[in-house]
Amino acid sequence: MSAQRLYQRIKHSGPFQELARRLETAEQAVPMRGAVGSLAAFAMTWIEEVVPGPVVVVCATEDRAEALRNDLERLLDTELVGYFPGWDVSHFDGRSPHLDVVGLRMEALDQLRRAEGGIVVAPVEALMGHTLPPDYYDLSIQSIRLGQEIAPGVLSDHLVEVGYERVTTVEGMGQFSVRGGILDSCSFGNAHPIRLEFWGDEVSSIRAFDLHTQRSVEEVDQVRLLPCREAVLPITMADVYARNLARAEQTLGVDLAQVREMQEREGIFEGLEHYLGVLYEGATDLLDYVPDGCVVVVDDPEGVAAAAEDAWSACKRVASRQKPRRGEPEALPVEGILRHPEVVLNRLASMRQVVNLALGGSARHDVVDFAGTGARRYEGHLEVLKEDLRKHWLQDYDVVLLCESPGQQARLEELLGEICNSISIYTGPLQTGFSYTAGRLFLVNDHEIYSRHRRQRRYRRFQDGSPIKTITALQRGDFVVHVAHGIGRFEGVERITVDRISRDCLTLFYRDGDKVYVPVDQMDQVQKYASQEGVAPVLSKLGTVIWERLKERTRKEIFKMAAELVSLYAERKARPGTAYSPDTAEMKALEASFPFQETLDQLKAIEDVKQDMEQVAPMDRLVCGDVGYGKTEVAIRAAFKAVADGKQVAVLAPTTI
Repeated sequence: MSAQRLYQRIKHSGPFQELARRLETAEQAVPMRGAVGSLAAFAMTWIEEVVPGPVVVVCATEDRAEALRNDLERLLDTELVGYFPGWDVSHFDGRSPHLDVVGLRMEALDQLRRAEGGIVVAPVEALMGHTLPPDYYDLSIQSIRLGQEIAPGVLSDHLVEVGYERVTTVEGMGQFSVRGGILDSCSFGNAHPIRLEFWGDEVSSIRAFDLHTQRSVEEVDQVRLLPCREAVLPITMADVYARNLARAEQTLGVDLAQVREMQEREGIFEGLEHYLGVLYEGATDLLDYVPDGCVVVVDDPEGVAAAAEDAWSACKRVASRQKPRRGEPEALPVEGILRHPEVVLNRLASMRQVVNLALGGSARHDVVDFAGTGARRYEGHLEVLKEDLRKHWLQDYDVVLLCESPGQQARLEELLGEICNSISIYTGPLQTGFSYTAGRLFLVNDHEIYSRHRRQRRYRRFQDGSPIKTITALQRGDFVVHVAHGIGRFEGVERITVDRISRDCLTLFYRDGDKVYVPVDQMDQVQKYASQEGVAPVLSKLGTVIWERLKERTRKEIFKMAAELVSLYAERKARPGTAYSPDTAEMKALEASFPFQETLDQLKAIEDVKQDMEQVAPMDRLVCGDVGYGKTEVAIRAAFKAVADGKQVAVLAPTTI
């Protein structure tokens, strides 16, 4: 929110207003310069505000695109910022892109197709690749509203054709399941999975549900299910695809018979996306989704042109080394995989543009000049930082320091001392600081003070869930334990109707042929039976006290074990240890100098370790984590705390440091 407040203030400055005036006159290309670092994101946010429709930002590299995306999400609602990345796989290794990548691309296409505003950021290499054409995208989208007539079987067939996987229980993105009159799906573009309930062919209920608990979160009136692949409709468009592949064989001189056979046999197969350039004749890129009259921002046009040429040359080099592998379809030449840089750049030039010039654009006389300067790297020199902060404050600038976390904010407030009374310190950093004279703003991020490496947030927006794994892993015949009835055998899911209310239930068999039906919304009462492999348990008998007696004996054993643990820890706490002093200014300086931002888990572990060390009782704590996840940064703080109190510290490492 701090970045949004800064934006609301500086957007009234001269260069922002000049940019708005130039855009309102509908110029074909508006050049701007001096929007350095994160100031460029402020300018792009302003463009989105003053022009109708969505804005597309084209960058030279993926790193620059992600940095801009991160800054824009600080300035705009996250839902208004789309990202269209390039594929995360080589064009020649036969693998399909990861669902995370496909999901980001699909949501970006959907944002442009709906033309409701916002910004979509893309590296130029992603524009050179192909995606599904807009008319195919429209065929692949499924909009469903309450009361709509659509047969569950028809909807299931459609979901398979647009890349969904049919499973027993939905566990992650790109999956759907059908249980009687209920269809669950996990689609891009929705914050939660969607559960549709049918009364015959009528949609009688639409609910969002939690992937982990499988329980409903809210009811909605309508929902959009986006495709899960960029290669879609293998059955509906089979004849068209066959003709396009045959035509490509003649024009490109390749043998695509195996691609045709695999598509006829499997529909959508692994790696089919690498043939989009010939599958969709007259293949499409992101720019085909940009509505007429919308603005495209080209960030560093010379860098974009150079990056496009580099991507083309790199693809050609890899293609020249490819040799056909037995059992795999023949790879396409580079002309069938990417659009030529000249084609993409000419297409960009034909669209309404704002060009963000880098160094070297100063000769143009018609440029909107923001005259911003980039932040310096202080390399830990706090006195130099204090002098810069004081100088800009005396010149009547708003001086702002942005921190990654409240903990880092507290450290810097202590280190900077009285000067904090003259500046504003917020949490929520941008990628780079800047000085903007027209807006009287001087902004520094905490990672620029000690040259800390701010991690790029290559986050997964589409988290897989773990919806009661012991249930979703069940197969017919598996043994289960019900908390109230004991050990039974799982025999599938049945649709049970009681008092005109239909519910899906787990069917559990017990001794002597007895059955128990457990509604799916109570499946947390059931767990998969765990025992030595190959040992079959004895089924419980319903209506007896045997299971209750077993639970009571188990409770007593657990209570006995808990009492022993309490006694052990009481004895440990009764023995005195060393109570270390609270953190000093030297500790704050050490922490501020670490090269990486701490994760939330690291911060929690650091706080817990410090609290333990400051207690009289001996510390009894294990810090556990995978390689490279920051255990050493926790340990160094603990070691420093001990050394500061006059203790020696030994570090035992079974691996090479």
